[in-house]
Amino acid sequence: MTTELLTIKARSILDTTIINSCYDVVDAQTGASLGGYKRKGLKSIIKDTYELYDQAGNTYAELSEDSGGLALIRRFVPLANILIPQVFHLRGGDGGGSVDYTQKMNPIVQRLVVKGAQSGGFDPRVVLAGGILLASIEGQQGGVGLID
Repeated sequence: MTTELLTIKARSILDTTIINSCYDVVDAQTGASLGGYKRKGLKSIIKDTYELYDQAGNTYAELSEDSGGLALIRRFVPLANILIPQVFHLRGGDGGGSVDYTQKMNPIVQRLVVKGAQSGGFDPRVVLAGGILLASIEGQQGGVGLID
């Protein structure tokens, strides 16, 4: 038996780096909002960045790629994403909370390893939603893939 834990709803059908795309995270059992992620469009051209917002729409954390320089290398140097794995950090705006998402990739299988999900101070469903978004959105761009 499977149990649906969450639903991720895109507010817009367009996801480009020019606009700020929003993804609402909803508890699948109760329909209650868990908050969501907002992609920082122009900032994400250099270094992929998302804001994490609560149920009221207030930003309380940021999910961002490790380094702007490494991000540019991964985007423009062929096979660099295999040699230099993508790393994303979810950090609370108050300095608290820490979750790391690391791409583990070989030519056949792509994985995303998540560390700190239980001890990071974030709702585990929101952490899971962040991994799913990274796997789907960044995976389309040649970055991360499946969640491990």
